[in-house]
Amino acid sequence: MSEHEETKREGEGREHHEAMPVAVNASDDHRRVHPHTVANYDDKEEVRRNRMVALILLSVCLFPLLMGLYLTPEGGLSKSFGVPACGFKLETGLPCLTCGMTTSVTHAVRGDLLTAFWLQPFGAMLAVGAAAFSFVFGWSLYTGMSLEPIGRVIWRPRVIIPLAVLLVLSWVYNLVMTMMGYHA
Repeated sequence: MSEHEETKREGEGREHHEAMPVAVNASDDHRRVHPHTVANYDDKEEVRRNRMVALILLSVCLFPLLMGLYLTPEGGLSKSFGVPACGFKLETGLPCLTCGMTTSVTHAVRGDLLTAFWLQPFGAMLAVGAAAFSFVFGWSLYTGMSLEPIGRVIWRPRVIIPLAVLLVLSWVYNLVMTMMGYHA
């Protein structure tokens, strides 16, 4: 077999593998990686966009947590910032859908999850969810990982509807606790 034929034979079948990027680290250089299993880090614009989205979402998650650390649980928004009390509660004597969220988050960020849940269950879940997603968004900011797969899973009726139901159930709980005299 001539040298030209050997070279030609070695190159056969590479067309299929040329489209697949080489594995990520040096110890895996003998394997090929499917293009959709790792982010395409050659596309700097995509990574930059992913990081911008992650930064925005991380900010959205960290804001209530940091505000919860800044505010005192006893004060809430009304006493800490001079924000007027809930108009719905002033008119009806009953809490609105989000009454108690701020106080609940202030307890949750201090590690008092039982009190947070007692005051406003959805507020406690919001704080825990925001903390958990902060890690995900922080990782995405660090690595440039796309959040699109997570978004596709979360932004569906089978996730959004149960969350809305939990919010309403939390409000009903808050209404009942207020009517029974447990919540002010």
